[in-house]
Amino acid sequence: MQASNLSPFVVWLAAAKYLIAAADEKKLDILYFDGESVFETPELREKHPYYIHGYEYELDLPAPVTGIAFFCTAKEDKKYRVSPCMAFFRRQLLLKNSIRFIDGILHEDNAFNFACLMSAERVWHTAEKFYFRLVRTGSVMTSTKSFFHVYGYLTCLQ
Repeated sequence: MQASNLSPFVVWLAAAKYLIAAADEKKLDILYFDGESVFETPELREKHPYYIHGYEYELDLPAPVTGIAFFCTAKEDKKYRVSPCMAFFRRQLLLKNSIRFIDGILHEDNAFNFACLMSAERVWHTAEKFYFRLVRTGSVMTSTKSFFHVYGYLTCLQ
């Protein structure tokens, strides 16, 4: 049966089971996966071409690596993505290191993801696509940049 014939919940459940099993089998702190962009309009696709392949990373890791090693490799490959929607995080990693999102700012995922990577001992990536990103008008990433965008980035940097 094709995925398009299944209910979204059944597809989500199958993906979650696969990711949980992979994370447990490899004893991962973080399991990253890929995604695909869906554009609200053809104009958005033209205006934001980065998102066409921005959530794909053809990284073949034979074994888990440290978070720092993964960060360095992803930055070098120009494929570092901060979206926590594209990862499974071991709850114990977050609790042990008191990692939380910063409330009240834009781009809070930057600080969250970086803190997770700097603390993680076992990180792995699969190129399987489990995330669909709707690129839409008026989102934080497609809207005109403002003081709040800069403030969010500066807060994360701090």
